[in-house]
Amino acid sequence: MEKFHAKLKISAIKLYYELIQKEVVQAITEEEAQTSQGLTN
Repeated sequence: MEKFHAKLKISAIKLYYELIQKEVVQAITEEEAQTSQGLTN
């Protein structure tokens, strides 16, 4: 059971980091789009 929990925890962490990376990339892309249109934050 311990191995299963360890694998589950690793999978959850990987998914969490993937989600963060996607959110960060999306935020950067939106910011670049605003900047390219002459809008600054």
